[in-house]
Amino acid sequence: MSPRYAALAALLALFAHIGPAHSAPADDEDDEDEEEIADTPASPSLTPPAPAGASAVVTKPEDNAAAEDDKPETTLGVSFSYYAMRTEADFLTPVITLDHGPLHLETRYNYEAIDTGSFFVGYTFSGGDTVSFSITPILGAVYGDNAGVAPGLEASVSWKDFDFYTESEYYIDHHDHHRNYLTSWNEIGWRPIPPLRVALVTQRTRTVDEGRDVQRGALLQWTLKRGATLGLNFFNPTSDRRYTIGSIAFQY
Repeated sequence: MSPRYAALAALLALFAHIGPAHSAPADDEDDEDEEEIADTPASPSLTPPAPAGASAVVTKPEDNAAAEDDKPETTLGVSFSYYAMRTEADFLTPVITLDHGPLHLETRYNYEAIDTGSFFVGYTFSGGDTVSFSITPILGAVYGDNAGVAPGLEASVSWKDFDFYTESEYYIDHHDHHRNYLTSWNEIGWRPIPPLRVALVTQRTRTVDEGRDVQRGALLQWTLKRGATLGLNFFNPTSDRRYTIGSIAFQY
C-alpha cells in the first residue's frame, strides 16, 4: 500500500474511533448546559422594579382615563353685546371669561358704566344631578370713568328644561360713596327645543338711563354648532324708551 492510502486509512480509523466517543456524551453535555442555564439567575433589568401594585395602576387604561378626568378643565368664553338705543348713543359691551377648574377670571368693558372697565376673580362651587347649581362669589376692580371695587355673585340653577341665572355686584366708589351702586341681571329661562332658549329678564344698570330703576324684557337665544350662541333682548317693550340688545357669545 502506498504511503498516501496508508495515511488516509489511518485518518478514517482515527475518526471512527473518536467520533462516537464524543458524540455520545454530547447530549449529556447539552443537558448539563441547560441545567447550568436554568440554575443561572436572570440578569437584573435596566429599569428598576416598580413598587408593589404600581405596574397595575400604570397599565390600566381606565385608570389613565380617570387621571385625565381629574385634570382641571379650562374654558374660555367671549361675548359681545350691542345696545341699540332710541334716546341714547349705541354702545358695545365685550366680556371675556376664563375658567380653570373652580377658578374664575372675568373682564368687562362698558358694563358697570360707559367708558369703564373691570376685572374680576372668583371661585366656583357647583354640584347637583337632577337639580344642578353653580355659585361663584367674585371680587373685582373697576377702572376708567369710574374707579372702585365691586364684590359680587354669579349663580345659576337648572332643572330639566328650566333654569335661573343671576349676576349681581355692588360697586363701591373710591372717591364718592354717593356713587355706590347695585348692578343686577336676572334671567328665568326655558328650552322648548334644544337649540332655543327663551327667558324673562330684569336688569338694574347705570349704562342705560331710561327712567326706570329696574328694567324688564324678554330674551331669545339660539345655540349654534361649535359653541356659538346668538341672543336678542327686548327691554321696556311697552315704553317709548324701549331698546334692543343683540349679542353673540363663543365658548372654547
